[in-house]
Amino acid sequence: SRIDFIDEILNSQSKMINDLVNNNISIIHKPYNQRILKLFNNHFKKIKHNNSQLYSLLNINQKGLTNNLLNTAKILLWDQIGSGTVEAFANNIPSIIYWKRIYSKEAAWSEKEINQLQNCGILHDNTDSLIFEIKKYINDPEKWLIDNNKVKAIKSFCISYAKYDINWYNKWKEKIIKLSNEY
Repeated sequence: SRIDFIDEILNSQSKMINDLVNNNISIIHKPYNQRILKLFNNHFKKIKHNNSQLYSLLNINQKGLTNNLLNTAKILLWDQIGSGTVEAFANNIPSIIYWKRIYSKEAAWSEKEINQLQNCGILHDNTDSLIFEIKKYINDPEKWLIDNNKVKAIKSFCISYAKYDINWYNKWKEKIIKLSNEY
């Protein structure tokens, strides 16, 4: 992200973590990468110090999801809609998004699907609604996962942005052959 957003991003992250911990919600924090930990070392030390009981910072040098993380975390919390979120949605991994739209925002043509995610409690732009929804999940994960509005919103989003087919290789191959024959 651009340097002029860094303070707002870090402050937003600190506030969210503090608010979650103050509501007795534990966090396993997987930073984007090791460079981020080094660049913002004081930020992460402060968060860890302030929230030592319910907050743990992973020190791994791997992007993406790991089996250990998926087996340990009850629900994944994303800071925006990205490839990890899409992967989690497509694989029915419990996920929730806290997206302040500080350095990115949805395109106008995606507003319908984004609004559906927000209206059903998957996407949040404030910690009050985020905490409320996480507590709903913790109280009854199965009920939360099968909520009709959530299922429809995620399905609609996946149809538009995460559609996949087990037979993708052959479909791509056919398309490439067709395109090469046209030229």
